[in-house]
Amino acid sequence: MNAPLQTRLTPQLQVFVSLLWGWFLLWSALALWIMPWSVGHYQVSQWIGDPASHPLAAALALVLGYFDFVWMVLGVAVLYVEMITREGLAQARRGSLLVFGACAAVVFLNSATGFPLGGFLYTTKLGLRVADLFPPGVLLLWYLVIVSSHYTAVAVLARLRHGKPVPPWWLAGATALLTLLTDWNLEKIALHVRLYWRWPLERVPAPEWPPLGNFLTWFLLALVIARLLGPTRQPRPGAGPLRYERPLVIFLLFNLVLAAVHLVRG
Repeated sequence: MNAPLQTRLTPQLQVFVSLLWGWFLLWSALALWIMPWSVGHYQVSQWIGDPASHPLAAALALVLGYFDFVWMVLGVAVLYVEMITREGLAQARRGSLLVFGACAAVVFLNSATGFPLGGFLYTTKLGLRVADLFPPGVLLLWYLVIVSSHYTAVAVLARLRHGKPVPPWWLAGATALLTLLTDWNLEKIALHVRLYWRWPLERVPAPEWPPLGNFLTWFLLALVIARLLGPTRQPRPGAGPLRYERPLVIFLLFNLVLAAVHLVRG
């Protein structure tokens, strides 16, 4: 079995990982303000001036334009480091390829055919579209949702079973359920507020929610991914809780921000 990550990182890299985590927490705190109130180009123009003629306003507008994408990148980077810590580098690579590959297959199929998620179009809110189909940020989004759900399920079930081994299908089912709950929290915001994807203009009236198949697809995909990821190494006894509960914190913060958007925007 691979040694824990801390034994293989130089002090400089340990500092870098801590800074990465700090940036994610900072970005999440800003998200609690920026996303519910849709702070963007218009607000920058009101506060500072026209971004077209004011360098500071242009820089701030650029940051806000890619705010969601940067948040996803930070979250995925932290989760990948956490996966290396628990599973070892080789397994983390295989697991990440599995998650990205499965999500890419579903998103590509949906972009090409409108099935199984719904006939919506992906915008450039999470990056430029690959082959004019979908942006890479969409894959980062679902990696964050599924992997944070997976390790949150690990944390919860390990405590409920008081250290006893967690049956694989229990873990897979819990991961799928948490993914489904997050998807339910996300879809309306992604479709109508943050505009990660949208309905075609000719679809009038535009549905408020995606079809049931959307939720069923992510539930089943998370179920299969969690089962294929195999046994998950538990945190080392005596390790600091914050270090090994980062995926749980990511899961809670992500859903907290989405809930805040629901609360403010109705």
